[in-house]
Formats: sequence, structure tokens, C-alpha cells
Amino acid sequence: MTDFFSPFTPHFYDYSRTGCTDENGNDVSNRDWFKLCLAGAYKDVADIFACTCKISDVEIENVRTHWLRDVDALSIEGGGVPDHFKQAGVLSYWLRRRGPIRELKTSGAHDTEVGRERQQVFLRLCHELSAFMIGFELCRYAEAKSALDQGNDAVRHIQTIKPDFKFATDVSILMRNKHISPHSLMMIYRAVLRK
Repeated sequence: MTDFFSPFTPHFYDYSRTGCTDENGNDVSNRDWFKLCLAGAYKDVADIFACTCKISDVEIENVRTHWLRDVDALSIEGGGVPDHFKQAGVLSYWLRRRGPIRELKTSGAHDTEVGRERQQVFLRLCHELSAFMIGFELCRYAEAKSALDQGNDAVRHIQTIKPDFKFATDVSILMRNKHISPHSLMMIYRAVLRK
């Protein structure tokens, strides 16, 4: 898979609705765009924990359908399109609810106790941690892109912001046990990135 199929592009949300043309001039449907982008994002998250995963095409399409429905239903004061925090909050919510990971395996062992412990946490909370981290990275990308477009020096700072593992785990546990809403996720992303 090339870098073309990455959710970390200014066109991710639009192409997930309309489809696009790839770098070779081939038409890519909105479903295929979304599936390939998220398959790559899930792979990237699993790699952090020395794991591999396979995702369900059916559940990824269910995520896309629910996400678009809910984003379209949002009422934005003054009109317009929901911002990246709202889009990512709704997307993360549905990634967690639909749980598209169907096969998860360790691909290696960590050489530290902390690494092994984190791998075990990921194996237990793979849906929640992946959903939270993908949404966070979408927001971080959008914030950095916005700062860059405005010629703002904050780009380097934004690129260094990451919730620590304990925070990400705590949010993931809440996502699993307490049913965090898309709006709550939006506020968490905004609070972490706009301290």
C-alpha cells in the first residue's frame, strides 16, 4: 500500500464520501478509499505494540455508513461542515462500537517489561486503543496542517503532542465500560491538542 491511502491527508473526509482518483489515474470508490486508509491506520497502531491485525471489510463499511450518517445529522451553528474534532470524535466512536479487528496476533516480543505490559494491554483493548489513537492522529494531523497553512510556528509543537500511554489506556477503558459519546471524544481531542 502506498502513502496515497492514508487518512492523514487533507482530503480524507471528502474522499471517504465521494471517492477519488489515485496516483495512477484509477478511480477509487469511497468505500475502497476508506477501507484502505483505515487498514493502514490499524496496521500502524498494531505495529506500535508488535502486533498484526486484520480488519473486517463489512465492519469498516458499517463504520463509514454510521459515521457519515451521524456527521450529516450534526447541527453546526452558523452552518458549514463539522470541524476535524467532531469528525474524528464520531469516527472514533463508531470504530470502537463496530470493532473491525477480526484477527489479532503478536508479531514479536518486546525487549522490555514495559513493552510487554503495553502489548498485553493492547491485546485486551485493541478496539478501543486503536479507535482512540486513530482519532487523535487525525486531529493532530489537521491541527498541524492548519498551523502550517497559516504560517504558524506551532507546527513543531503540535507534532510532539501525544497523550501518554496511561491516559490513552484510561480513555480506552472508559470507551469500553462507560460508553463515551462522540461529543466527549471530540472534547478530549480538543483539550489534549489545544492546551
